Amino acid sequence: MKIAMVSCLVCSLLFAVYLPAQTLERGELRGTVYDTSHAAVPGVKLTLTNPSTGFRREVTSGGSGDYVIPQIPPGTYTLLAEAQGFSPLQIKNIEI
Repeated sequence: MKIAMVSCLVCSLLFAVYLPAQTLERGELRGTVYDTSHAAVPGVKLTLTNPSTGFRREVTSGGSGDYVIPQIPPGTYTLLAEAQGFSPLQIKNIEI
């Protein structure tokens, strides 16, 4: 179950990274967190950080596992996903 969350979150990120930006100066990251049975996982804490700039934004996935992180300056980010009952997942080198 823990590994599947990892792969499903990664899949949702692959689609989210390529979404059009909200403005010419900032982007947006959105996706859905699923478990191994393809059920949405609500209440996942998602932390997006850029170590170069110190940018940090935290959101929690909604009831249908969806999340949106708006108004992200261009750069390279790391996303950390944490939920009770799952191993933490860290995805590096997300380009916004």
